[in-house]
Amino acid sequence: MSEQPILSPDPVSAALALCPDEALAPLSGADQEAAALAAIVLIEQLKARLDALAVSAWRGLYAGYAREAAERLVPLVEAARAGAAVRGSLPGPAALRAQAAAAVRGGVVAEVMAATGLPEGECWRRLRLATAEPARSEGLIAMLAAGEADLARVARLCDEISELDAEEAGEVALRVVAPCRDGSVASHALVGRRLRRALAQHRADDPAAAAKHAERAKRARRTSAELFDDGTGVVRIVGEAARVCSVMSRIDALARGLRAGGGYSEVTLDQLRSDVAFELLMRGDGRVVSDRPESGPTPVGDGASIGAASLAPAAVVGTAPLIPGQRFGAAPPAHVDVIVTLATLLGCDDEPGELPGFGFVSASHVRQIAHAAGSVWRRLVVDDRTGALIEVSTHRYRPTEAMRTHVAARDRVCRGPGCQVSPIGADLDHDVPWPAGESSTANLSVKHRRHHQLKTFGLWSTRQDPETASVTWTTLAGRSYVTEPHDYLDGRHAGAWAAHAVSTRHTDDPADDPPPF
Repeated sequence: MSEQPILSPDPVSAALALCPDEALAPLSGADQEAAALAAIVLIEQLKARLDALAVSAWRGLYAGYAREAAERLVPLVEAARAGAAVRGSLPGPAALRAQAAAAVRGGVVAEVMAATGLPEGECWRRLRLATAEPARSEGLIAMLAAGEADLARVARLCDEISELDAEEAGEVALRVVAPCRDGSVASHALVGRRLRRALAQHRADDPAAAAKHAERAKRARRTSAELFDDGTGVVRIVGEAARVCSVMSRIDALARGLRAGGGYSEVTLDQLRSDVAFELLMRGDGRVVSDRPESGPTPVGDGASIGAASLAPAAVVGTAPLIPGQRFGAAPPAHVDVIVTLATLLGCDDEPGELPGFGFVSASHVRQIAHAAGSVWRRLVVDDRTGALIEVSTHRYRPTEAMRTHVAARDRVCRGPGCQVSPIGADLDHDVPWPAGESSTANLSVKHRRHHQLKTFGLWSTRQDPETASVTWTTLAGRSYVTEPHDYLDGRHAGAWAAHAVSTRHTDDPADDPPPF
């Protein structure tokens, strides 16, 4: 597909010079309204045309990453074919190519996220649009370049027609965004309705395509959780429709059974369904038993400046079941980490605590969690000037586990620029590749798989300062970013980390190798 030409400066300059307040002030009545609407339409069209240019830039960035990855992949593939081992067995050539392809796409997204702050999901949508087959996307991008459709609509359509063949997808996309008969632009709601109808017709005409679509959706099943600032949260479970219906039917039947048995008049049926669902997930198989655990706090360990509590699920909501007088089996082993200051635990202040991977909770909820029966405290000592971790107790762990524990506690999240991924499931990576770099906390940092792959394939490089544990990243595009250890005092100290400016220097650091574990 041909690249869109750069906009001439005239309409851009006119739009930038336009000051609606000044331009519209002399006008009144219909003239003012017409001029204001014309200004809005012009600006939206210019935004769309600029977004079309950005799509071309995304394509160029992707091409550069793909070229570099292909060059760096050659020696790894040769080593894999020869059966060579670099800190263990290398994956086969096919697996290496798949990993490199993932690193390329992830690298482009990470590069733009770090430079612009755009949300990750939005970056992925724009990349998919930029790299889609021309037959699938060129019509949509042409509309974008002409200012006839906005980027959000175009990117959404490109995603939602992915199950169609390229040529059919392009035709459907143009059909569903066509203007209305009255000349107005089709609304997002109307475009969505047209698209759903077109896809439903496609699946009806092609049962195999419908089955393929269902299987793709099934593979995308997942769970997630989110905490709210009012002390509540939500657990989302995505799965097959039949299982979702079965789950909801069981929850509803159990809740109605409890209501029919008497009591629970103080809660609504919706509240009871919520309580039943959490009991089932936390405590067992749904068999109601009458035993009820004894309440009362259990003494915990000695305090320090910062603490992290680890506890069983029952302790998160207190020792008693959510539904008074009922208990659905036994609570399985599990734990929740809470980061909180000793002052908050003692009630000396009301600073919020943090549940890593979920968010922040109020001081009262922190105290409820940390003082619940079954909680175990882990002592963390931090530098009161920087908030960085100095030492973590390791008397319960083997040396290797102690090192992992220390680095995870020091970093708290992936050390990639702007990344907030939890250490859970992430990699512990040598910043200076082993064996040149030793296996020590001064040379290890947490990296989730995407940032680790970027370093593994030499697309990005890192260097850790052994004194401050700051990690300097240099990206393929020549940007440099410095990430610091987690600040447990959250900036409430005299030596708070200063903001690091972004530079555009290049690096000659050699590519790293696959991780040791």
